[in-house]
Order: sequence, then structure tokens, then C-alpha cells
Amino acid sequence: MDYTPKDLGETPKTPDMSNFKNPLMQASEGSIFIESFNISPLSVSEKSESLTEAIKKESRDSNM
Repeated sequence: MDYTPKDLGETPKTPDMSNFKNPLMQASEGSIFIESFNISPLSVSEKSESLTEAIKKESRDSNM
């Protein structure tokens, strides 16, 4: 990649990554593995309240 960027007028040097210490001492392939990643939706409530009741409750709480 020895092109000249028009806005800089010069080719920026590639940062020296030889001093970069990998804190996990793993192969730095840029991959992140997440073994278990569970998102429980917060909007699902166990007691089935109607949408209008929820909106009324929200507006009542925010008016305090």
C-alpha cells in the first residue's frame, strides 16, 4: 500500500506493532470467542399487562 492520500499529501507510516504485548498471550488473530452469550429481553414481563397499562404506568412514573 504505497499510495499517496490526497488529503494528507504523504503516506502515513505503518505503526510499529512489534512492541505490542498481547496481554492474553494468545495468537492475535483478531477473533473474540464468547462461549455463552445470553440476552434476556427486558421488555418481556411475566405478568401479562396490556400495552396501554404499561404506557400509563410509565407516564405516571416519569411525571414524578
